[in-house]
Amino acid sequence: MNMNKTLMIGAASLLALGLSLPLASQLSADDDSAREGGIIQRWFGEGDKHSRQSAYLKDSDYARYQEECGSCHLAYPPGLMPGSAWQRVMGGLSDHFGDNAELDEASVLQLQAYLLRHSSEKSSAEYAERMARATQGRPTMMRITETQYFIGKHHEVSPEMVKDNPDVKSFSQCQTCHGRADQGSFDEHEVSIPGFGRWED
Repeated sequence: MNMNKTLMIGAASLLALGLSLPLASQLSADDDSAREGGIIQRWFGEGDKHSRQSAYLKDSDYARYQEECGSCHLAYPPGLMPGSAWQRVMGGLSDHFGDNAELDEASVLQLQAYLLRHSSEKSSAEYAERMARATQGRPTMMRITETQYFIGKHHEVSPEMVKDNPDVKSFSQCQTCHGRADQGSFDEHEVSIPGFGRWED
């Protein structure tokens, strides 16, 4: 009797093992598919992300923005500041951080509308969404470099690397370390600080 029970238990175990192997194989295949799907999703996601980040570049008023503002400094992606800050900037062009950058009224209205369309609250770029959250409910800052979001992202970068670096001089010179800043890309993996090389966070 005990021998029969042992044989029955053994047979049941083999049957369970035989059924579980194909199931495990299928689950493994599903995991592989999920992983592949995840990679593909990330690839497509990156494309979508880049498209979202560069939407302001495709706006019909970008060329004018580049012409008027990019001739003196980086034409900062509008998503780096909330609309309230851009309104203050455009309302004070006669004393634009120590320079006179006055424009005719039509140009001011055109550029202000452009900046507001792509400000941090309106842009779906990742950095813009973070900037919008970080500046919400806070006093309006006129300088991107004075926002808590910017300070938080750069707090580990020493003055020696930027302010005391003759090839950079100021945190406002985004393009010197962020090679694709003019395209709205601030990926930390692309950062290269002149004289110091790639930034490893």
